[in-house]
Amino acid sequence: LLYFVVALGDTHELPSVVGTVYPGHPAADLLRPGDRIVAIDGTPISTFREIVERVGPSAGRTLVFTVERGGAQSEVRITPE
Repeated sequence: LLYFVVALGDTHELPSVVGTVYPGHPAADLLRPGDRIVAIDGTPISTFREIVERVGPSAGRTLVFTVERGGAQSEVRITPE
């Protein structure tokens, strides 16, 4: 029982950092590995799960990503497929 309770509390969320950008995909020319997504459409983002939750149901709708790269923030518009 103790191990079960410990396992429930062990939630390691992946950070909102870009790992791989695939050529030919909507973000290919806009994002780079190491970029950190800090917001989507003004909503703060801190985990990869939050990115999936925002982008998944938004196919065909342009989203504004606030991206941190090299200590500076910029906005890019990406339309998920």
